[in-house]
Amino acid sequence: MIRLKLVLVIFSLFSSVAYGFGDYPYYDVHETAVDGKKNDLRMLHNGLASLALRIDMIRRAEKEIVMEYFIWERDLTGKILLLELMRKSRQMQKANKPFKVKIIVDKSITIFEVNEYYAEVLNKYGIEIAYHNRALDPLTAQFRDHRKLIAMDGVEAITGGRNIGDDYFDMDKEYNFLDRDVWVKGPMARTMRDSFMGYWNHKRMVKEATPFIVEEFSPLVRSQRRRNTLKLEIHERKRKEAREFFKVTEEVKLASPKIMKVGMEILKKFPVYNCPKMTFASDLPGSRGASLLFEDYDKYRLLRKVIFNKMYAVKKSLFIESPYWILNKPYGQTIKDLLANGKEVTALTNSLNSTDAYYVSALFYDQVFNYEKLGLRPFIYNADFLDNNPVAEKKVKDVRWGLHAKTQIYDDDSIMIGTYNIDNRSDHFNNEMAIFCDGSKEIVQDLRNNIKERMTQAYEITDDMQATDGKGNSVDVFGGAPKEAIKSMRNWKIPARLFEPLM
Repeated sequence: MIRLKLVLVIFSLFSSVAYGFGDYPYYDVHETAVDGKKNDLRMLHNGLASLALRIDMIRRAEKEIVMEYFIWERDLTGKILLLELMRKSRQMQKANKPFKVKIIVDKSITIFEVNEYYAEVLNKYGIEIAYHNRALDPLTAQFRDHRKLIAMDGVEAITGGRNIGDDYFDMDKEYNFLDRDVWVKGPMARTMRDSFMGYWNHKRMVKEATPFIVEEFSPLVRSQRRRNTLKLEIHERKRKEAREFFKVTEEVKLASPKIMKVGMEILKKFPVYNCPKMTFASDLPGSRGASLLFEDYDKYRLLRKVIFNKMYAVKKSLFIESPYWILNKPYGQTIKDLLANGKEVTALTNSLNSTDAYYVSALFYDQVFNYEKLGLRPFIYNADFLDNNPVAEKKVKDVRWGLHAKTQIYDDDSIMIGTYNIDNRSDHFNNEMAIFCDGSKEIVQDLRNNIKERMTQAYEITDDMQATDGKGNSVDVFGGAPKEAIKSMRNWKIPARLFEPLM
């Protein structure tokens, strides 16, 4: 943490001190045998099923839909979901029934797509959008809302690894993620919804439904007129583009029914379980550059406390699935302590060939061999399509696939599914959330079975620059990555080490 502060202090600008919160709604525990609160869960291992269930929730909603995402892409999936929200909102308006739709989107400059021009169109349908952290100083800009949530009427909710985009729902023609979500039904869904409202009402959210032009004033009248005319032309062009985006195309007409038919059929294969003890944990809104340096910054980082407590409490084994694997000092020491005490620690993450971030691979391969020598069992995904993962289009089977699920298993009766990666961003900067379920060996076994299927396409790292497949054959430690990818990763090695605290 000291190193992190030293690296980041040069970026810091003074700002107001954020205020604190109580535990609820960012931490809640329901134990049926103790408080009588019953929560069901369903693990969503397949992208189409997870997308179909989201659409189904929108269509069944009677009072409210709230959605919160780090990424909302302007592709087919992003468009279909927005059109479903618009259609539902208009239906409720015509029926004269009160209905609310609220969306939070993180305003990270590198990935932000659904801007104020799209919000302007959505607002005409009664849909409100808030943008998280449109920060100006470079340090505060690192603090992103990485939470992922849809909640219906405070009765059902989904969280997990999936953002909104074709690549998260097994529909992209170039690259797809093997991801995982968890659906929750019961009083914990209300807690999750209330945590959304805590973010929605926070002063860090910017609610703008109308884009505006900043006109220039200059003594050079002709120059000023030209610049303002150009700005107006760009402004109107962006407005037109936003309106065009929401037109129902033939692609949408063909895709939506197919998604629902195939996705809902797949969904039937995923059982609904009662969770004996369910915990919801989320980081608190409000952290910024100044809070890292001048406040009790740890008060915002609630989820990692819960995760570290769970890891240190394991009696026999810990399994971690994460798309990114960058062990900072606390995480690295935790893994070392568990291994030194005879605990089994297994990791499943991306190879260079399956990753979407070469700079992460540069750090992963820099660390992993040392931990393997200490007893860690690291497995890397090889980027191939998983045969038992049903898809709507055959074309996507031939593209590159990578892991994106954020999952942990503690011994034989406890799991975590959420948004938290094993890296410094999730540990220090990003707001994260997760569902924990304790006391069900049946749920753990179901999850293990799905992970076991994914690991049929994984290689185990067994020594320095060595790996084997499931049959014990020697394979490429980079997962079969092309030479260009290896070269790119090596070029990233020094920059990645320098900026590791930000990754």
